[in-house]
Amino acid sequence: MRSRRIFVLSTALLCLLPGLAGAALDALEEALELPLDQVQLPYSEVGDFTVRPCADCEPLRLAVDHETRYFVADNPEPVSLAELRAAAGELDDGLIFIFHEPGGETVTRIVLGG
Repeated sequence: MRSRRIFVLSTALLCLLPGLAGAALDALEEALELPLDQVQLPYSEVGDFTVRPCADCEPLRLAVDHETRYFVADNPEPVSLAELRAAAGELDDGLIFIFHEPGGETVTRIVLGG
């Protein structure tokens, strides 16, 4: 009888574990993956810029600040906003990844893909 109770209790605990583990996960960033022609890159390191999440979507206003980081392709080192804009200007097409706070408008990083 005792071994049956241990089995039932163990089974119940194992069933609960996936739910408990999933509850501990919180999104740190949300991301947009867009073609370059749907993004108007910021002109200043502090301010707003717009993106179009889809071709028929209304523009979405996002904000950058002094903590926003910029990356080009596979280079792990951040670049300046001017370097990001120059690299984007050299591409005919490509993707840009915009990471922002969940549910917020503040951009944490922008990554220019090849």
